[in-house]
Amino acid sequence: MLNTTFYFVLNMSLTASVIGLLLILIRFIRYIPRFCIYTLWGLIFIRLIFPFFLSSEVSLLNLGRNYIKKILVVPVPISVPVSIPAKGNINFSASNSIGVAQEYFPVTYKSDHIEKLFRTSSLVWIIGAAIAVFILIILYILSTTQLSNSIHIKDNIYVNDLVQAPMTFGILNQKIILSPRFKEDLEQLKYVLLHENVHIKRHDNLFRLMGILTACIHWFNPLVWIFLILFLKDMELSCDSRAIRLLTKDERKSYAQALVNMGTGQKVFMSTSFNKNNIRGRVLNVLNYKKLTATAFVLSLIFIVLATAVIFTNPVK
Repeated sequence: MLNTTFYFVLNMSLTASVIGLLLILIRFIRYIPRFCIYTLWGLIFIRLIFPFFLSSEVSLLNLGRNYIKKILVVPVPISVPVSIPAKGNINFSASNSIGVAQEYFPVTYKSDHIEKLFRTSSLVWIIGAAIAVFILIILYILSTTQLSNSIHIKDNIYVNDLVQAPMTFGILNQKIILSPRFKEDLEQLKYVLLHENVHIKRHDNLFRLMGILTACIHWFNPLVWIFLILFLKDMELSCDSRAIRLLTKDERKSYAQALVNMGTGQKVFMSTSFNKNNIRGRVLNVLNYKKLTATAFVLSLIFIVLATAVIFTNPVK
C-alpha cells in the first residue's frame, strides 16, 4: 500500500512540476490579474494531492505523450452528448511518467531490484513527510501559545506586544492581531484592517495551511517549495489588489506608504501579515493598479477556464 501511494505521489510531483514551471512563465505576463495567477496556483496544489483528473484532447500534456509511459484510465459512467466531438465516456485518468510498474492497484514492479528501491524510497518519504507535519504542528502550538495573551480590543481585533506587523492568525476563529502602536495610528490602521479583512473573507489562512501540508507531502521535490513561496507571494499581491479596488488614486498611494512603513513582520506560523515581505513588488502592484472593467473581468474568468482545460487536464489515452 505504501509503495503504491508513493508511486502515485512521485508521478503527481513530476506532472505538477512541469505545469508549475509553465505557470512561472505565465506570471511574467503583467497584464494577467494577480487573482488569476493565485487561482491557478491553487489548481497546481490540487494536482499535487489528487492523482486522477479529466482527460482532454486540448490538454497541453498531449504534446509530451511520448514521455508518458502509460495513462491509467478510470471510466465514469457519464455519456457524452453526440453533438460534442469527443465520443464515448468522460474519463478520469492518471499519467504515469516513471514507467517501472508492471501492474497497478497495487503497484507491482518490473524487477525485484526496482521493487526494493521503491520500498526503501517510500519508507524514507513517509518518514520525511511525518517529520515535516510534526514540525508544523509544533510550530502552530508554539504560535498559539505565544499569542494567547493578546488583549481584545473589539470584534476580532487584538493587540500583542510581541507582534511587529499586523497579522491575521488562525484557521476557523481568525483574529487580527496588531502591535500596540497601531491603536493610535488611525490612518494606517484603516488600510491594515482593509487588507486583513480580505484575507479573512477569502479564508487565505486555510489555503496557506493546505499549501504547506501539500509541500510536506512532496518534501523531496524542491520545485514544490518554490511553488509554495510564489503561491504565498501571489496571495499577498492578489489580496492587495482586492483591498484597493475601491480606493482613490491618493488613497492607493497612502496604502503603498503604509506598506513601506510596516515592520518586517513577526514570524508566526499560519498567519497572513500586512508587512514588508516582497515590498517592492507589492508597492508597484498597488501604484500601477488599474481597476478591472466588466469586460476585463469576464476575460479573466475565461482565461482561468481555458488555462484549466489546457494545463490542468490529463492527456487522452
